[in-house]
Amino acid sequence: MIYLFKGARAVCDIPAACCSECGKAFNATCNGICKPIGKCINGACDALAGICHRPLGCYVIMTIVMSMLTMYSSLLGVVHSGTDELAQPVTNVTAAAVAAAPTCDRGGSVVILLLLVCVIAVVNIFCAFYVQYQTWQGLVDIVDEEEEEAKRTGSRPKKSNVAELILDSSGRVFCYDVCFCFNFFFLIVQYGIAYYGKGLVAEPNCNPREFPAKAMYYAEWYPFMCVGYGIGWFIVLHLHSCLESCCSPFGEINCCWGNRPSPRVDYDGGSSSDEEGGGWLGRPPPGQKRRTRTCCCCIPV
Repeated sequence: MIYLFKGARAVCDIPAACCSECGKAFNATCNGICKPIGKCINGACDALAGICHRPLGCYVIMTIVMSMLTMYSSLLGVVHSGTDELAQPVTNVTAAAVAAAPTCDRGGSVVILLLLVCVIAVVNIFCAFYVQYQTWQGLVDIVDEEEEEAKRTGSRPKKSNVAELILDSSGRVFCYDVCFCFNFFFLIVQYGIAYYGKGLVAEPNCNPREFPAKAMYYAEWYPFMCVGYGIGWFIVLHLHSCLESCCSPFGEINCCWGNRPSPRVDYDGGSSSDEEGGGWLGRPPPGQKRRTRTCCCCIPV
């Protein structure tokens, strides 16, 4: 009887063993598939956090969204450039002949403009990241200058509030950065191209499924959105600076921006002070000192 019970138990253990092996297989599969996906998602979230934690984060996100819409519409316009949803075959009631679908007389120019607008959208994304990076680096440069001035004079360092730092840094980029000057006039050229293209795609059969018109619309309105954002950003910064100055006797206050970044110490590279170990939210890592501008697009101030 003992052997019979042992045999019955062994039979009953088979489903449990199968389930255990299946669980191990699923676990290995999940580790092989889900872990890389999780790392990619974490990397994307870290990149997005790096954008949003610095000044002009909303500007960068706005540029990415508008540029993606422009590229999407432009590429679909090129794909459908040989067709038009309104150009349906027309058949005679008494004959089986099919009329030829109408075509755009300036189809080649429309395709070239769509590809040009797509390239402009990519350039806009690079320019947005560049302007944000230079503004951030200039902000930390100002903090370094205040610390160096305090060390030379032996006095307590003058600490500007965060809004003043951003205003000073963005002012330097606006007035002295050659690449920003290029970006400014590039937006004017972009508006001219989009305005011309809007009239071009309005011609008969030159707007397949309305994708070219949408691409020109996004490209035309993006410069106005940048100007509106810049004006609003400038006003909000001044209002926030007043708020910080008025409330300074009661302690630091910051509603819209990060904390004051820490100065670099023995910095010899191109990293920013909001990397690991602090900076925008704490202290910078040791072994860093003040950066020197080496970009060919930057005029030192």
